[in-house]
Amino acid sequence: GTHQFCDHRIRLNCLTSSHGQTTARMAEEWTGYDGGAVQNWHRSASHIRVASGVTVIPEGAFEDCRDLRVVDLSNVTTISRFAFSNFHKLEHIMWPATAVEIKQEAFTFCKRLGEIDLSNVTKIGAMAFLGCPALASVSVPSSVVKIEGSVFADCENLAEVQLGKGIQRIGENAFRRCSALVRINI
Repeated sequence: GTHQFCDHRIRLNCLTSSHGQTTARMAEEWTGYDGGAVQNWHRSASHIRVASGVTVIPEGAFEDCRDLRVVDLSNVTTISRFAFSNFHKLEHIMWPATAVEIKQEAFTFCKRLGEIDLSNVTKIGAMAFLGCPALASVSVPSSVVKIEGSVFADCENLAEVQLGKGIQRIGENAFRRCSALVRINI
Protein backbone atom coordinates (compact mmCIF):
# COMPACT_ATOMS: atom_id res chain seq x y z
CA GLY A 1 0.00 0.00 0.00
CA THR A 2 0.92 3.65 -0.19
CA HIS A 3 1.35 5.71 2.97
CA GLN A 4 2.25 9.34 3.38
CA PHE A 5 4.39 11.11 5.92
CA CYS A 6 4.35 14.91 5.89
CA ASP A 7 6.52 17.42 7.68
CA HIS A 8 5.20 20.52 5.85
CA ARG A 9 7.82 20.29 3.12
CA ILE A 10 8.54 16.67 2.27
CA ARG A 11 6.19 13.89 1.27
CA LEU A 12 7.41 10.31 1.08
CA ASN A 13 5.62 7.50 -0.65
CA CYS A 14 6.22 4.15 1.00
CA LEU A 15 5.74 1.18 -1.28
CA THR A 16 5.53 -2.45 -0.16
CA SER A 17 6.75 -5.00 -2.70
CA SER A 18 5.28 -8.45 -3.21
CA HIS A 19 8.21 -9.77 -1.11
CA GLY A 20 7.11 -7.72 1.90
CA GLN A 21 9.98 -5.24 1.68
CA THR A 22 9.12 -1.59 2.25
CA THR A 23 10.94 1.07 0.28
CA ALA A 24 10.58 4.80 0.41
CA ARG A 25 10.98 7.14 -2.52
CA MET A 26 10.84 10.89 -2.58
CA ALA A 27 7.69 12.31 -4.10
CA GLU A 28 7.33 15.98 -4.93
CA GLU A 29 8.39 18.50 -2.32
CA TRP A 30 5.88 21.21 -1.39
CA THR A 31 7.10 24.64 -0.40
CA GLY A 32 4.88 26.86 1.72
CA TYR A 33 4.11 30.46 0.78
CA ASP A 34 3.15 32.77 3.65
CA GLY A 35 2.77 36.00 1.65
CA GLY A 36 5.03 38.77 0.41
CA ALA A 37 7.97 38.19 -1.91
CA VAL A 38 9.26 34.65 -2.29
CA GLN A 39 12.50 34.07 -0.43
CA ASN A 40 15.59 33.13 -2.44
CA TRP A 41 15.62 29.54 -1.21
CA HIS A 42 12.06 29.06 -2.60
CA ARG A 43 12.97 30.12 -6.13
CA SER A 44 13.67 26.55 -7.27
CA ALA A 45 10.38 25.18 -5.87
CA SER A 46 8.29 23.08 -8.23
CA HIS A 47 5.24 22.80 -5.93
CA ILE A 48 3.97 25.71 -3.84
CA ARG A 49 1.12 25.63 -1.32
CA VAL A 50 -0.28 29.02 -0.34
CA ALA A 51 -0.91 29.32 3.42
CA SER A 52 -4.52 29.48 4.59
CA GLY A 53 -4.19 33.09 5.78
CA VAL A 54 -3.04 34.38 2.39
CA THR A 55 -5.95 35.59 0.24
CA VAL A 56 -4.12 37.79 -2.28
CA ILE A 57 -1.27 36.75 -4.54
CA PRO A 58 0.51 40.08 -5.14
CA GLU A 59 2.07 41.18 -8.41
CA GLY A 60 5.47 39.59 -8.82
CA ALA A 61 5.19 37.39 -5.72
CA PHE A 62 6.61 34.37 -7.54
CA GLU A 63 8.96 36.25 -9.85
CA ASP A 64 11.87 34.03 -10.91
CA CYS A 65 10.22 30.82 -9.63
CA ARG A 66 10.62 29.40 -13.13
CA ASP A 67 10.55 25.72 -12.06
CA LEU A 68 7.05 26.02 -10.60
CA ARG A 69 4.83 23.20 -11.92
CA VAL A 70 1.97 22.99 -9.40
CA VAL A 71 0.45 25.64 -7.16
CA ASP A 72 -2.22 25.21 -4.48
CA LEU A 73 -4.35 28.38 -4.30
CA SER A 74 -7.02 26.87 -2.05
CA ASN A 75 -7.73 30.00 0.02
CA VAL A 76 -6.89 32.75 -2.45
CA THR A 77 -9.52 35.34 -3.46
CA THR A 78 -7.39 37.58 -5.73
CA ILE A 79 -4.66 36.66 -8.20
CA SER A 80 -2.87 39.88 -9.13
CA ARG A 81 -1.49 41.02 -12.45
CA PHE A 82 1.56 39.07 -13.64
CA ALA A 83 1.34 36.73 -10.63
CA PHE A 84 2.16 33.69 -12.79
CA SER A 85 3.01 35.21 -16.19
CA ASN A 86 5.65 33.39 -18.25
CA PHE A 87 5.69 30.32 -16.05
CA HIS A 88 6.43 27.91 -18.88
CA LYS A 89 6.48 24.83 -16.62
CA LEU A 90 3.23 25.54 -14.69
CA GLU A 91 0.94 22.56 -15.38
CA HIS A 92 -1.65 22.43 -12.63
CA ILE A 93 -3.45 24.80 -10.29
CA MET A 94 -5.49 23.71 -7.28
CA TRP A 95 -8.24 26.33 -7.46
CA PRO A 96 -10.07 27.81 -4.46
CA ALA A 97 -13.59 26.81 -3.51
CA THR A 98 -14.37 30.46 -2.75
CA ALA A 99 -14.99 33.39 -5.11
CA VAL A 100 -11.88 34.44 -7.00
CA GLU A 101 -10.89 37.44 -9.07
CA ILE A 102 -8.18 36.92 -11.69
CA LYS A 103 -6.48 40.19 -12.65
CA GLN A 104 -5.21 40.99 -16.13
CA GLU A 105 -2.25 39.04 -17.44
CA ALA A 106 -2.18 36.80 -14.36
CA PHE A 107 -1.38 33.60 -16.30
CA THR A 108 -0.08 34.83 -19.67
CA PHE A 109 2.24 32.48 -21.54
CA CYS A 110 1.87 29.53 -19.17
CA LYS A 111 2.78 27.10 -21.95
CA ARG A 112 1.90 23.85 -20.10
CA LEU A 113 -1.23 24.99 -18.27
CA GLY A 114 -3.70 22.52 -19.76
CA GLU A 115 -6.75 22.78 -17.57
CA ILE A 116 -8.27 25.57 -15.52
CA ASP A 117 -11.21 25.44 -13.14
CA LEU A 118 -13.00 28.77 -13.34
CA SER A 119 -16.14 27.59 -11.51
CA ASN A 120 -15.68 30.06 -8.61
CA VAL A 121 -14.27 32.95 -10.62
CA THR A 122 -16.14 36.26 -10.54
CA LYS A 123 -13.87 38.33 -12.80
CA ILE A 124 -11.25 37.50 -15.41
CA GLY A 125 -9.00 40.38 -16.43
CA ALA A 126 -7.81 41.20 -19.94
CA MET A 127 -5.16 38.85 -21.35
CA ALA A 128 -5.39 36.68 -18.22
CA PHE A 129 -4.71 33.47 -20.18
CA LEU A 130 -3.14 34.92 -23.32
CA GLY A 131 -0.73 32.51 -24.99
CA CYS A 132 -1.58 29.33 -23.05
CA PRO A 133 -1.37 26.78 -25.89
CA ALA A 134 -2.10 23.71 -23.75
CA LEU A 135 -5.64 24.89 -22.91
CA ALA A 136 -8.12 22.71 -24.84
CA SER A 137 -11.43 23.72 -23.27
CA VAL A 138 -12.72 26.41 -20.93
CA SER A 139 -15.96 26.83 -19.02
CA VAL A 140 -16.69 30.37 -17.87
CA PRO A 141 -19.28 30.47 -15.04
CA SER A 142 -22.41 32.63 -14.91
CA SER A 143 -20.79 34.75 -12.19
CA VAL A 144 -18.56 36.31 -14.88
CA VAL A 145 -20.45 39.04 -16.75
CA LYS A 146 -17.72 40.22 -19.11
CA ILE A 147 -15.03 38.42 -21.08
CA GLU A 148 -12.25 41.00 -21.28
CA GLY A 149 -10.16 41.70 -24.35
CA SER A 150 -7.63 39.08 -25.47
CA VAL A 151 -8.40 36.95 -22.40
CA PHE A 152 -7.85 33.66 -24.28
CA ALA A 153 -6.02 35.02 -27.34
CA ASP A 154 -3.25 32.87 -28.82
CA CYS A 155 -4.47 29.71 -27.10
CA GLU A 156 -4.06 27.79 -30.33
CA ASN A 157 -5.34 24.44 -28.97
CA LEU A 158 -8.48 25.89 -27.37
CA ALA A 159 -11.23 23.94 -29.16
CA GLU A 160 -14.33 24.46 -27.02
CA VAL A 161 -15.64 27.26 -24.81
CA GLN A 162 -18.69 27.12 -22.55
CA LEU A 163 -19.97 30.56 -21.53
CA GLY A 164 -22.29 31.00 -18.55
CA LYS A 165 -25.63 32.74 -18.88
CA GLY A 166 -24.31 35.79 -17.04
CA ILE A 167 -22.05 36.89 -19.92
CA GLN A 168 -23.17 40.30 -21.17
CA ARG A 169 -20.13 41.37 -23.19
CA ILE A 170 -17.19 39.76 -24.96
CA GLY A 171 -14.16 42.02 -25.34
CA GLU A 172 -12.19 42.64 -28.49
CA ASN A 173 -9.89 39.80 -29.59
CA ALA A 174 -11.02 37.60 -26.68
CA PHE A 175 -10.40 34.48 -28.79
CA ARG A 176 -7.94 35.87 -31.37
CA ARG A 177 -5.74 33.24 -33.03
CA CYS A 178 -7.48 30.32 -31.31
CA SER A 179 -7.08 28.28 -34.49
CA ALA A 180 -8.54 25.05 -33.02
CA LEU A 181 -11.71 26.76 -31.74
CA VAL A 182 -14.72 25.01 -33.24
CA ARG A 183 -17.44 25.67 -30.70
CA ILE A 184 -18.62 28.35 -28.28
CA ASN A 185 -21.64 27.29 -26.23
CA ILE A 186 -23.78 29.79 -24.37
